[in-house]
Amino acid sequence: MEALRQDCIICHNPLSLYGSVSIKNGVMCRDCVKKISPFLSEKALAEMNLEEVQQHLDYRRNNQEMLSKKKMEKLIEGAYSLFVDENREFLALSKRDDLAKENADLIPVKDIRDVEITRSYQADKENNVDINLFITLDNPQLKSIRVRINPFSNIARDSEEYYDTMKKAALIKRTIKKLNGGAPNE
Repeated sequence: MEALRQDCIICHNPLSLYGSVSIKNGVMCRDCVKKISPFLSEKALAEMNLEEVQQHLDYRRNNQEMLSKKKMEKLIEGAYSLFVDENREFLALSKRDDLAKENADLIPVKDIRDVEITRSYQADKENNVDINLFITLDNPQLKSIRVRINPFSNIARDSEEYYDTMKKAALIKRTIKKLNGGAPNE
């Protein structure tokens, strides 16, 4: 008996056993999943239908084209560095300096609604924490962005690294709020 072969709903290539992701009305291959914004959660992707995924992929293609035309300046170095364009209209948070190669999401500053610093604790070690920046957006493609500020997972509370990371998170938050025209609410 021949096994039922399933193809990617986007590119129609055969699916492999690993790296495929289900959406509402099909399954995407790992190559197509790599084209999705790293800030779009797997849960959010799973709730999308084919049309919504195609709109997101169009957004990503347009994003890459816009990135190639923008001159981005690094404002803050870190696990996720903060970049801004010359007109202060777009920012990007990226792990790499080559924004075009990564296709880092260009976030319109006007779409930023809130910036918060959050902490997530490791389940079995309550003294270890990740410090995250959570950015709420009014954007059709990305509703929120969560980035871990500490370079290595789970730093110890009350350590020098913890306090340095909190300072960096606060600096990024203040900078984004300033770019957005809002006062930081710390």
